[in-house]
Amino acid sequence: MRTGILMMNTGTPSEPSVEAIRRYLDEMLSDPALISAPPFVWRRVLDHVILPSRPAKTLPEYQAIWTPNGSPFMIVSKRQRELLQREMDARLAGQDPLVVLAMRYGEPSIMDGLRRMRDEGIERVVLLPLYPQEVRVCAGTCLKRAHDCLAELAKEGWKPKVHDIRSFYRQPAYREALAKSVARFWNAPDRPDVARRLIVSFHSTPMKDILDGDPYKHQNESTAADLASRLGIDPHEYLVTYQSRFDNRKWLQPFTEHVLYEWGREARESGQPMQVFAICPGVVADNLETLVEVSVRAKRFFLNEAPQGSDFTYVPALNSDSGLTKALADAIMAVLG
Repeated sequence: MRTGILMMNTGTPSEPSVEAIRRYLDEMLSDPALISAPPFVWRRVLDHVILPSRPAKTLPEYQAIWTPNGSPFMIVSKRQRELLQREMDARLAGQDPLVVLAMRYGEPSIMDGLRRMRDEGIERVVLLPLYPQEVRVCAGTCLKRAHDCLAELAKEGWKPKVHDIRSFYRQPAYREALAKSVARFWNAPDRPDVARRLIVSFHSTPMKDILDGDPYKHQNESTAADLASRLGIDPHEYLVTYQSRFDNRKWLQPFTEHVLYEWGREARESGQPMQVFAICPGVVADNLETLVEVSVRAKRFFLNEAPQGSDFTYVPALNSDSGLTKALADAIMAVLG
């Protein structure tokens, strides 16, 4: 039985242009998993308020992170696929596994990835959202879209056996890789005159989903607690926070920028500089959210309030870390039995 692994992540505009960003936002913000407003009402808001203005506002940020080879997020995602393909070739030696990269929004699409699997004779599909923690607006919408596509392809006669991976935050290799990535900064020669804090920031999600049973909050707190334990970080030295709320609904808090603002004020009032390290464990490939929202804007929130001598360091995502590849492969082998 030949196995296909569909690696799914959020996606990126195809280029740093207003039109490409508009197409990307249109698809993303039309996803019912992200939006609670009635479709007819929301369509009018999109067409007349958001899409005419937001692409131009975010264009400079995309231009700032873009490389000669394209989106840094897509470059890393393709490398992750190559590494996982190599790992699965070794673990399923002789079985010719196929690892395909797909994006929930933009290209390459989930439907195109599944069609490729069908055309290559895949009989067993593993759906692998690249989000360590399970949340409806990320892993949930990727899995739903994949199953909708599989239902369409079933009408054409392709009915593979399907396995879902809903999260992999408990994988030992993921937790170890996360701890090592922070340790490189946290365990560097410290300054005894400076207070240290670790901010563990996740993408926020509507509180309604949490109240409806979404396990995201618990999984985030478990991830952060394990990280702190491995590094010997005291409870008062780290905090789980949330970034990237989208609208005026009630979102999971505390918000990252608010906490950094308060930490900056606390340091200024005490007269003791503070060194803040920030990590986003829910992101496995650095993107606009981490490269701009956290490492630039959130940093500014803190340093604008903190006293001289304070510092802010963003700890990069795991990206091409071998520990991430191992964690993904371990999760795949677990569902395959």
